[in-house]
Amino acid sequence: MGMLTSRSNLHQKLGLFRWLIPLGMVLLVVGYELGPARWIYYALGFNTHLLSEIILFGTVGPLLAFLLIELLDRWLVEKENAELRAKLLDLAKRKELEVSQLSDDTIQVLFAAGLLITNFKSEQYDPSLINTSQIEITEQALQDAIQRLRSQIKLTETT
Repeated sequence: MGMLTSRSNLHQKLGLFRWLIPLGMVLLVVGYELGPARWIYYALGFNTHLLSEIILFGTVGPLLAFLLIELLDRWLVEKENAELRAKLLDLAKRKELEVSQLSDDTIQVLFAAGLLITNFKSEQYDPSLINTSQIEITEQALQDAIQRLRSQIKLTETT
């Protein structure tokens, strides 16, 4: 939403400058030529008149171009910063989702292992009823969970 606002804001400013700069320059030229230029020409001579026009018109155009380029440069910097912030936010959200999923998976594995251990400790424990495949599956799930946690910790430490 912020990037859309800055784009429309820049578009409005550029649209305004598109009309104001030429109109301002026309008014400046007409005003100068009908007023001070005539006085300078008749009072101070042609050379001073020519010098004043070079100074006035040689600075106004470049100054306006500089201001417009400065405005565009600021907008581009803001746009790049906003894009970088959006990428970092997206990365943080993905990281948070990965960590959340890893935590959920680990909690489920630990819960299943806890249930299995509780069943073994119960009074109804009968060694002949031990389901070795269930123990092996739980053991593998615990090892996988530990490995994923170690990988996540290493990844977190490097970033």
